[in-house]
Amino acid sequence: MNDVKEVDLEEAKKMIEASGKKFVWIGGPTRVAIPEILDVSDTQVLAIEGAEIRMFNDGKLKVLKDCVIVCPHGRTSLAITKFLKTKNIEAYSLRGGVAAIIGENY
Repeated sequence: MNDVKEVDLEEAKKMIEASGKKFVWIGGPTRVAIPEILDVSDTQVLAIEGAEIRMFNDGKLKVLKDCVIVCPHGRTSLAITKFLKTKNIEAYSLRGGVAAIIGENY
């Protein structure tokens, strides 16, 4: 299943602005402010524990439709995006995660 969509930050920001959807941070607590790194408002970022998503019922999963999933390095967001695809929910993975934006020192 290689039809999962990865997007870069600029493309993701345009999509979020146009759709009113959100960036979904699944990296857990962090010492850095994710909205600041993404250069978006706090209201555009939703934080969810990655393991929680697998427990969501279908109705709750639909909230993630057309959202951009973000994690530290892009691997977990890609896996979650693939999982959502199996539930017929289209979402996007931020290519390379936060590390692609601020570097591997994240």
